[in-house]
Amino acid sequence: MHMENLKKREQSFSKVIQTNKLMLRFVLKEKSGRCYILIKILLAVLNALVSLVTVFIPGLIIDELISDQRTERLAMLICALAVVPIVSFFVGKYTNLYMLRISNRAQLKYQEQFYDFLLDMDYETLESPDIQRLRKRAQSVVSYTFGFVDILGEFFTAFLRILSMLSVIITLNPLIIILVVCTVIINFFVNKKVNYSNYLLSKEMDKCDDKKDYIMWTMESFEWAKEIRLFGLKQFLIEKYKEGQIEYNQLEYKSRKKTYTPRTAATLTSSVQLILLYGYLIFQVIYKGLSVGGLTIYMNTVNQLSSSLHSIIDRYLDLSLKSLDVQDYYEFINIPNRQNSDAKAAPVLKENSVIEFRGVSFSYPGSDREVIKNLNIQIHMNEKLCIVGENGAGKTTFIKLLTRLYYPTKGEILLDGVNINSFNRADYQKVFAPIFQDYSLFPLSLKENIILACDADSEKMEDVCKRSKLSSLVQKLPKGLDTQVGKGIDPEGFETSGGEGQRIAIARALYHERAVYLLDEPTAALDPNAEYEMYTQFHDMIRDKSAISITHRLSAVQLADKVAVFEDGHVVEYGTHTQLYSQGGIYTEMFDKQAEFYVKAAGEKETANDLVISSNN
Repeated sequence: MHMENLKKREQSFSKVIQTNKLMLRFVLKEKSGRCYILIKILLAVLNALVSLVTVFIPGLIIDELISDQRTERLAMLICALAVVPIVSFFVGKYTNLYMLRISNRAQLKYQEQFYDFLLDMDYETLESPDIQRLRKRAQSVVSYTFGFVDILGEFFTAFLRILSMLSVIITLNPLIIILVVCTVIINFFVNKKVNYSNYLLSKEMDKCDDKKDYIMWTMESFEWAKEIRLFGLKQFLIEKYKEGQIEYNQLEYKSRKKTYTPRTAATLTSSVQLILLYGYLIFQVIYKGLSVGGLTIYMNTVNQLSSSLHSIIDRYLDLSLKSLDVQDYYEFINIPNRQNSDAKAAPVLKENSVIEFRGVSFSYPGSDREVIKNLNIQIHMNEKLCIVGENGAGKTTFIKLLTRLYYPTKGEILLDGVNINSFNRADYQKVFAPIFQDYSLFPLSLKENIILACDADSEKMEDVCKRSKLSSLVQKLPKGLDTQVGKGIDPEGFETSGGEGQRIAIARALYHERAVYLLDEPTAALDPNAEYEMYTQFHDMIRDKSAISITHRLSAVQLADKVAVFEDGHVVEYGTHTQLYSQGGIYTEMFDKQAEFYVKAAGEKETANDLVISSNN
């Protein structure tokens, strides 16, 4: 999916109401969410009452000082003015702390639901950079869930204040209400336009931020530290980072500049409102007998009304702006799962089971180029198949299709005559134990990296470590199997060598004991002799299992039952090593070239050793 295919966002009143109804239902699903909303309503009523106290009492005090100056009444008014905020503070303090606890519980539940969806998404969908950016915005909505309730709470508080203030101002002059409403409406439309413009800018900033952060991550990560130093990439990467940061700064400046438009409008309209209001109230005091306390009460009331109206408008604009993100959220969680996740059937593999690619073609999303072209091949259980071919021949894509990480563009993949998409995806994928060239080492302990779970079978773990030649490494580690892989979390952790990492990946595959082992260039970092040794060991480990290995180097193909030569997305040669070599085709040419290279390299090494011996003599 590409950004041009993502739906256009709306910011109309009906869309804002619709998206916020969705969010309200989302919060109300959890008991703690319902409790949070109820407390917010009660706090809104309390805050509205406190506002009335702060509006009226100062005016009453002024009138009492000007007229009767009754000490008891003044003391009572001052005490009320002092005590009400204190009571409000402590009520707010304890309710807010309680609300934090219940919101944290609900938030954790919402996060769990989000990650449950995310981790089950189709691999090919999640791979899209556009979808990744959509994910980030959708994820921000999950974190904002109770922020949405807080905004509604402020909205309700402001609404109650407006009702109480209107009842006071209408006794003076209803035209004052029109004045305040006009200034608020002007500010509303200015803010709304700028908010949407900044939302579009934020999307551009997200793209720019991704590029900048990736360069920054490259400079900071230990993964690229060797190449950066040996190839002298320091200045090149710094310049790349600067380019991204300058582009981001320009967008940020443009966005910040736009925010001054509504501020300017608010400043001018507020000044006009202030002049007209003070002029009218002073006229009322001088010519109509309005008391000074009355002036204070009306002035505070109008200020509260104006503030509450602005608060309602601002909160609406917040909801309106957030509604754009909410639309992103609902678009993200409604992305369809191309794989049939509702299927219940689990695959049953037998000794004579066959997985067949029948007329399969595949193009990556957003590309018209077919990486796999009308591929036909059968994979028999308890058979070792080796797939060879040049880079770009479609070997790794074949594995992704086989494991249902991708869905064929044309054709079908069958297990014993049944389309693999008819099986429950999770159950089907448990058929395979992958060992990739770009294997993943998680920020977990060595034991957890192997078992990928909390509880381990100790005897099985010990056996797997022996079979994968990890026992000597475990003995050297400070905490044995409980030692952290990598030093990012625990400074006592250890960094793996290429060979150690590959052995961990092999141990992981062996521990999970699945029917078909997938080896996608798992020994690329090893020399030919070490590679052959590891393949021989691995062949012995899984003697009664099926295995599919992908390799550029042909030192281990003689251990396979069958060899498939891939070229331009389909099989051009298929058979045993002996059969293919005797045909004198592509396979023969590849094998002879590599054999010639290894013989030449061995000869050069022997000549070098003879020279060393001769010089020593």
